[in-house]
Amino acid sequence: MSAALPRHHEAGYAMVAAVVAIAVLALMSLTLIDTGRGVTAGVLADAERARLAAAADAGLVFAVANLAATDRAGRWSIDGRARTLRFAGTDLTVRVEDERGKIPINQLTEEQVQALFETLGGDSTTVRTRTDSLLDWIDDDDEARQDGAEAPFYTSRGIRPRNGPLHSLDEMLLVRSIDGATIDRLRRVVTTYGNERDGFDERFAAPLALAIMSGSGRDSPAVIDRERELAGQRPAIELAAAESLTGRPLTVRVVAQRPGGGRFTRGYLIQLTGRADRPYVVRSVD
Repeated sequence: MSAALPRHHEAGYAMVAAVVAIAVLALMSLTLIDTGRGVTAGVLADAERARLAAAADAGLVFAVANLAATDRAGRWSIDGRARTLRFAGTDLTVRVEDERGKIPINQLTEEQVQALFETLGGDSTTVRTRTDSLLDWIDDDDEARQDGAEAPFYTSRGIRPRNGPLHSLDEMLLVRSIDGATIDRLRRVVTTYGNERDGFDERFAAPLALAIMSGSGRDSPAVIDRERELAGQRPAIELAAAESLTGRPLTVRVVAQRPGGGRFTRGYLIQLTGRADRPYVVRSVD
């Protein structure tokens, strides 16, 4: 796909064309840098990473334009399905995830936390340790659960338990027994954003999120139907024509890959504003 937006997005293009232009200029500048004489391998690597990051930012802009489309048929879905684009010689895979369709980790019951870790595998001791330790990290007391951990466990490590809601998924790296591989597997289905008022919206939820939040397990009809939907075996659920995405927390996840093998992944937590001068705001980046 070229850097031009589809015809039915011409109105949206006016909002984001400047950002795309900036990304193009950044890529052109980097090309001049890495073709100069005497450039070291380190500078080339930095230039390649910056080029990939600029392309990922352009992927975000394309996603915003498609999410803001007034034509319902052209509006992108927010259920995490992959969209492929090509921008300035870089292949982009873009997914839009509804934060309200993810597992609200700060609001789960003990049974739900345990069910979540059980789906990731591991022996019963590991599951119990992760469950109790995460609950101890979030709760507001200093009493450790049977297989959990409170301040005495973390003191020698220079860590102070939050005793409150997680601020990010990466914070879970501080929690006893939870590693980076576990967090990577949770990233697309778990959120720390939002509160009880926002609620969980199952319409655009990932299959695992549906299974945990409903308590019905991975073999329930609703979960199987969602898996078929995402596989393209049945029509995707869409927003009602009158429903707006303005203000809804969304994660735009972009994977940028270049022919030489360079790869860059970035997730943007955004909210659409409905304003032409500032169509979206970025709440966080991972």
